[in-house]
Amino acid sequence: MDTLDLIHPTLRPLVNAFLMKSKYPYKIEAAGRTIDVRDGEDFKMYSLRVNFFDPNYTHSAVGSLKFVVKIDGGFTFSVMGRKEVAPRRRNREDRFSKTSTDEKKVLKLMCQMVTPYTLKEISSFYDMSVNEALNPWRRELYSKTRVPYQKMSYDAMVKELRNLQSLGVSFVTSEFRDMVEETLAYHDEYEYRNSVPVGKMFVSIREDGIHTTIDGALAVHPTFDMLPKDLQGKLAILKMLKDGDNIPEVGVRINSNTFWLLIMPERVDAGNQ
Repeated sequence: MDTLDLIHPTLRPLVNAFLMKSKYPYKIEAAGRTIDVRDGEDFKMYSLRVNFFDPNYTHSAVGSLKFVVKIDGGFTFSVMGRKEVAPRRRNREDRFSKTSTDEKKVLKLMCQMVTPYTLKEISSFYDMSVNEALNPWRRELYSKTRVPYQKMSYDAMVKELRNLQSLGVSFVTSEFRDMVEETLAYHDEYEYRNSVPVGKMFVSIREDGIHTTIDGALAVHPTFDMLPKDLQGKLAILKMLKDGDNIPEVGVRINSNTFWLLIMPERVDAGNQ
Protein backbone atom coordinates (compact mmCIF):
# COMPACT_ATOMS: atom_id res chain seq x y z
CA MET A 1 0.00 0.00 0.00
CA ASP A 2 1.31 3.47 -0.85
CA THR A 3 2.35 5.55 2.17
CA LEU A 4 -0.13 8.25 1.20
CA ASP A 5 -2.97 5.73 1.53
CA LEU A 6 -2.10 5.27 5.22
CA ILE A 7 -2.52 8.97 5.99
CA HIS A 8 -5.83 10.47 7.12
CA PRO A 9 -7.91 11.50 4.07
CA THR A 10 -8.10 15.10 5.29
CA LEU A 11 -4.29 15.39 5.19
CA ARG A 12 -3.76 13.91 1.75
CA PRO A 13 -4.71 16.95 -0.37
CA LEU A 14 -2.41 19.17 1.69
CA VAL A 15 0.45 16.69 1.41
CA ASN A 16 0.02 16.42 -2.35
CA ALA A 17 -0.25 20.19 -2.76
CA PHE A 18 2.90 20.73 -0.68
CA LEU A 19 4.94 18.15 -2.62
CA MET A 20 3.88 19.70 -5.91
CA LYS A 21 4.51 23.25 -4.77
CA SER A 22 7.89 22.58 -3.16
CA LYS A 23 9.09 20.36 -6.04
CA TYR A 24 11.61 18.84 -3.62
CA PRO A 25 11.70 15.01 -3.57
CA TYR A 26 10.72 14.61 0.08
CA LYS A 27 10.05 11.13 1.39
CA ILE A 28 6.94 10.79 3.53
CA GLU A 29 6.11 8.54 6.47
CA ALA A 30 2.76 7.89 8.12
CA ALA A 31 3.27 8.38 11.85
CA GLY A 32 1.70 9.37 15.14
CA ARG A 33 -1.67 8.41 16.57
CA THR A 34 -4.13 6.51 14.38
CA ILE A 35 -7.89 6.83 14.12
CA ASP A 36 -10.66 4.67 12.64
CA VAL A 37 -12.56 6.28 9.77
CA ARG A 38 -15.74 4.84 8.29
CA ASP A 39 -15.35 3.66 4.72
CA GLY A 40 -18.75 2.41 3.58
CA GLU A 41 -19.72 -0.35 5.96
CA ASP A 42 -16.19 -0.84 7.22
CA PHE A 43 -13.72 1.18 9.23
CA LYS A 44 -10.16 1.85 8.15
CA MET A 45 -7.30 2.99 10.34
CA TYR A 46 -5.38 6.09 9.28
CA SER A 47 -2.44 7.99 10.73
CA LEU A 48 -3.06 11.52 11.91
CA ARG A 49 0.46 12.66 11.15
CA VAL A 50 2.82 12.62 8.20
CA ASN A 51 6.58 13.16 8.56
CA PHE A 52 8.72 14.60 5.78
CA PHE A 53 12.29 13.39 5.23
CA ASP A 54 15.09 14.83 3.13
CA PRO A 55 16.28 11.94 0.89
CA ASN A 56 19.86 13.16 1.37
CA TYR A 57 19.62 12.57 5.15
CA THR A 58 16.81 10.33 6.33
CA HIS A 59 17.81 9.81 9.97
CA SER A 60 15.52 12.58 11.22
CA ALA A 61 12.48 14.33 9.75
CA VAL A 62 12.72 17.90 8.47
CA GLY A 63 9.12 18.57 9.40
CA SER A 64 5.64 17.18 9.82
CA LEU A 65 1.94 17.89 9.33
CA LYS A 66 -0.53 16.73 11.97
CA PHE A 67 -4.31 16.53 11.98
CA VAL A 68 -5.48 17.46 15.48
CA VAL A 69 -9.01 16.42 16.46
CA LYS A 70 -10.35 18.56 19.30
CA ILE A 71 -12.52 17.39 22.18
CA ASP A 72 -15.45 19.51 20.97
CA GLY A 73 -15.39 17.77 17.58
CA GLY A 74 -13.52 20.50 15.75
CA PHE A 75 -10.06 20.13 14.28
CA THR A 76 -6.95 22.02 13.36
CA PHE A 77 -3.69 21.40 11.52
CA SER A 78 -0.27 21.58 13.16
CA VAL A 79 2.84 22.21 11.07
CA MET A 80 6.19 21.41 12.66
CA GLY A 81 9.54 22.55 11.27
CA ARG A 82 13.16 22.50 12.34
CA LYS A 83 13.36 26.09 13.63
CA GLU A 84 11.92 27.28 16.93
CA VAL A 85 8.91 29.53 16.32
CA ALA A 86 7.37 29.76 19.82
CA PRO A 87 10.25 29.70 22.36
CA ARG A 88 8.00 30.43 25.36
CA ARG A 89 6.02 27.22 25.05
CA ARG A 90 6.97 24.42 27.43
CA ASN A 91 6.43 21.46 25.15
CA ARG A 92 9.29 21.00 22.67
CA GLU A 93 7.01 20.07 19.77
CA ASP A 94 4.87 23.14 20.43
CA ARG A 95 7.96 25.38 20.33
CA PHE A 96 8.63 24.25 16.76
CA SER A 97 4.99 24.22 15.57
CA LYS A 98 2.30 26.54 14.26
CA THR A 99 -1.40 25.68 13.95
CA SER A 100 -4.27 26.80 11.73
CA THR A 101 -7.65 25.64 10.49
CA ASP A 102 -7.19 27.48 7.18
CA GLU A 103 -5.81 25.02 4.62
CA LYS A 104 -4.31 27.79 2.46
CA LYS A 105 -2.46 29.16 5.47
CA VAL A 106 -1.37 25.65 6.43
CA LEU A 107 0.10 25.09 2.97
CA LYS A 108 1.95 28.41 3.24
CA LEU A 109 3.29 27.42 6.67
CA MET A 110 4.50 24.09 5.30
CA CYS A 111 6.43 25.81 2.52
CA GLN A 112 8.03 28.15 5.05
CA MET A 113 8.76 25.68 7.85
CA VAL A 114 9.44 22.32 6.18
CA THR A 115 12.78 22.82 4.47
CA PRO A 116 15.50 20.39 3.35
CA TYR A 117 18.83 20.16 5.12
CA THR A 118 21.66 22.27 3.76
CA LEU A 119 24.85 20.50 2.77
CA LYS A 120 26.57 22.19 5.71
CA GLU A 121 23.99 20.74 8.11
CA ILE A 122 24.31 17.25 6.66
CA SER A 123 28.10 17.39 6.87
CA SER A 124 27.87 18.36 10.57
CA PHE A 125 25.81 15.23 11.30
CA TYR A 126 28.69 13.09 10.05
CA ASP A 127 31.50 15.25 11.47
CA MET A 128 32.58 12.76 14.15
CA SER A 129 33.15 10.02 11.58
CA VAL A 130 36.38 11.71 10.47
CA ASN A 131 37.91 11.59 13.96
CA GLU A 132 36.65 8.05 14.41
CA ALA A 133 38.53 7.14 11.22
CA LEU A 134 41.75 9.01 12.06
CA ASN A 135 42.16 8.26 15.78
CA PRO A 136 43.07 4.55 15.40
CA TRP A 137 45.54 5.50 12.66
CA ARG A 138 47.08 8.16 14.88
CA ARG A 139 47.36 5.86 17.90
CA GLU A 140 48.51 2.78 16.00
CA LEU A 141 52.25 3.34 16.41
CA TYR A 142 52.20 4.71 19.97
CA SER A 143 53.31 1.46 21.59
CA LYS A 144 55.75 0.62 18.81
CA THR A 145 57.70 3.82 19.44
CA ARG A 146 58.42 2.54 22.94
CA VAL A 147 58.89 -1.20 22.39
CA PRO A 148 61.94 -1.67 20.12
CA TYR A 149 64.53 -1.03 22.86
CA GLN A 150 63.12 -3.98 24.80
CA LYS A 151 64.48 -6.28 22.10
CA MET A 152 68.02 -5.41 23.12
CA SER A 153 70.09 -7.78 25.26
CA TYR A 154 71.70 -6.57 28.48
CA ASP A 155 75.18 -7.17 27.10
CA ALA A 156 74.45 -5.10 23.99
CA MET A 157 73.11 -2.24 26.11
CA VAL A 158 76.27 -2.24 28.26
CA LYS A 159 78.51 -2.12 25.21
CA GLU A 160 76.62 0.83 23.76
CA LEU A 161 76.61 2.71 27.06
CA ARG A 162 80.39 2.28 27.33
CA ASN A 163 80.74 3.44 23.74
CA LEU A 164 78.56 6.51 24.31
CA GLN A 165 80.52 7.24 27.47
CA SER A 166 83.65 7.57 25.39
CA LEU A 167 81.70 9.98 23.06
CA GLY A 168 81.82 7.63 20.13
CA VAL A 169 79.15 8.14 17.45
CA SER A 170 79.28 4.75 15.73
CA PHE A 171 77.20 1.88 17.11
CA VAL A 172 79.11 -1.16 18.27
CA THR A 173 76.26 -3.69 18.00
CA SER A 174 73.88 -4.30 15.12
CA GLU A 175 71.11 -4.71 17.73
CA PHE A 176 71.49 -1.14 18.93
CA ARG A 177 71.79 0.19 15.40
CA ASP A 178 68.62 -1.63 14.35
CA MET A 179 66.81 -0.46 17.46
CA VAL A 180 67.72 3.16 16.75
CA GLU A 181 66.67 2.96 13.12
CA GLU A 182 63.40 1.22 13.98
CA THR A 183 62.59 3.59 16.85
CA LEU A 184 63.32 6.71 14.81
CA ALA A 185 61.29 5.45 11.86
CA TYR A 186 58.26 4.76 14.07
CA HIS A 187 58.83 8.00 15.96
CA ASP A 188 58.91 10.11 12.79
CA GLU A 189 55.78 8.47 11.44
CA TYR A 190 54.00 8.86 14.78
CA GLU A 191 54.93 12.55 14.92
CA TYR A 192 53.81 13.04 11.32
CA ARG A 193 50.43 11.43 11.89
CA ASN A 194 49.73 13.58 14.93
CA SER A 195 50.93 16.89 13.48
CA VAL A 196 49.91 16.77 9.81
CA PRO A 197 47.06 19.21 9.07
CA VAL A 198 43.98 17.35 7.87
CA GLY A 199 41.36 19.13 5.79
CA LYS A 200 38.05 17.47 5.09
CA MET A 201 35.65 17.86 2.19
CA PHE A 202 32.08 16.64 2.56
CA VAL A 203 30.69 15.12 -0.64
CA SER A 204 27.03 14.46 -1.44
CA ILE A 205 26.28 12.83 -4.79
CA ARG A 206 22.89 13.97 -6.11
CA GLU A 207 20.92 13.85 -9.35
CA ASP A 208 22.03 17.35 -10.38
CA GLY A 209 25.71 16.78 -9.65
CA ILE A 210 28.28 16.32 -6.89
CA HIS A 211 27.75 18.78 -4.05
CA THR A 212 30.79 19.55 -1.89
CA THR A 213 31.58 21.73 1.10
CA ILE A 214 34.89 22.52 2.74
CA ASP A 215 35.31 25.13 5.47
CA GLY A 216 31.79 26.38 4.74
CA ALA A 217 32.43 26.95 1.02
CA LEU A 218 29.84 25.21 -1.16
CA ALA A 219 30.36 23.99 -4.72
CA VAL A 220 28.48 21.87 -7.25
CA HIS A 221 30.36 19.79 -9.82
CA PRO A 222 27.98 18.72 -12.62
CA THR A 223 29.95 15.54 -13.36
CA PHE A 224 32.53 13.32 -11.69
CA ASP A 225 35.12 14.33 -14.30
CA MET A 226 34.90 17.96 -13.20
CA LEU A 227 36.29 17.18 -9.76
CA PRO A 228 40.04 17.76 -9.31
CA LYS A 229 42.01 14.64 -10.31
CA ASP A 230 43.24 13.84 -6.82
CA LEU A 231 39.70 14.01 -5.43
CA GLN A 232 38.43 11.82 -8.28
CA GLY A 233 40.92 9.15 -7.26
CA LYS A 234 39.98 9.28 -3.59
CA LEU A 235 36.25 9.22 -4.30
CA ALA A 236 36.67 6.27 -6.68
CA ILE A 237 38.49 4.32 -3.95
CA LEU A 238 35.90 5.11 -1.29
CA LYS A 239 33.07 4.00 -3.60
CA MET A 240 34.51 0.49 -3.46
CA LEU A 241 34.28 0.33 0.34
CA LYS A 242 31.35 -0.76 2.48
CA ASP A 243 29.19 1.81 4.27
CA GLY A 244 30.98 3.06 7.37
CA ASP A 245 34.44 1.92 6.23
CA ASN A 246 37.36 4.28 5.83
CA ILE A 247 40.94 4.61 4.62
CA PRO A 248 42.83 6.98 6.97
CA GLU A 249 44.62 9.15 4.40
CA VAL A 250 41.83 8.94 1.83
CA GLY A 251 38.46 9.41 3.52
CA VAL A 252 35.28 7.89 4.93
CA ARG A 253 32.34 6.29 3.15
CA ILE A 254 29.09 7.16 4.97
CA ASN A 255 26.86 5.53 2.35
CA SER A 256 26.75 5.13 -1.43
CA ASN A 257 26.07 8.85 -1.96
CA THR A 258 27.79 10.46 1.03
CA PHE A 259 31.51 10.71 1.74
CA TRP A 260 34.24 12.60 3.59
CA LEU A 261 37.41 13.17 1.54
CA LEU A 262 40.54 13.87 3.58
CA ILE A 263 42.86 16.53 2.22
CA MET A 264 46.44 16.31 3.46
CA PRO A 265 49.74 17.76 2.16
CA GLU A 266 51.92 15.47 0.11
CA ARG A 267 54.57 13.63 2.07
CA VAL A 268 57.87 15.24 1.17
CA ASP A 269 60.11 13.34 3.59
CA ALA A 270 60.67 9.78 2.43
CA GLY A 271 61.35 8.83 6.05
CA ASN A 272 57.73 9.57 6.88
CA GLN A 273 56.23 7.33 4.23
